[in-house]
Amino acid sequence: MRRLHLASASERRLAWLEEKLTNIEISASALMFEEPKSRWGAPVDEQVEFTCVAKAEAAAREGVVGQMAGKEVAEIIVVSDTMVTDPDDPLMPMGKPEDGQHAMAMLLRLSGNRHRVWSSTALVYPPVSLTIPSAQLIIHLCRFLPEAYLKSSSQKHPEGFK
Repeated sequence: MRRLHLASASERRLAWLEEKLTNIEISASALMFEEPKSRWGAPVDEQVEFTCVAKAEAAAREGVVGQMAGKEVAEIIVVSDTMVTDPDDPLMPMGKPEDGQHAMAMLLRLSGNRHRVWSSTALVYPPVSLTIPSAQLIIHLCRFLPEAYLKSSSQKHPEGFK
């Protein structure tokens, strides 16, 4: 059976993958690295992509270390990042809520206001064999352009979704 590892503690992402990929063994755990902090001033779509690439590189390093320690390594590692843009400032990511109260305040702030949600996903897999050479790594980034999706007449295969 093929193996896929979700490098995330997101129960929602794990449940979605398990629902969609029924013939694949799926595992999940958070990365052991501190992701870059979001900041004001840089376009949020660029920040989410930068963070996703950093997560992919960390997942590849952690996979190599795990393999050197004798652990079985999944054939594909999935990493992802999502950021919400402040409704009043397109250069301000809202960041992750610190607790339940902060999450509720964020939801109230967004409720009824137009805002953008940016996501980036990367697949990390070895180039040829099932081993991950320390000097080689393939990261496949999927870039989703929301405008192309909204304008597309076919919601199944919109332009800009590759």
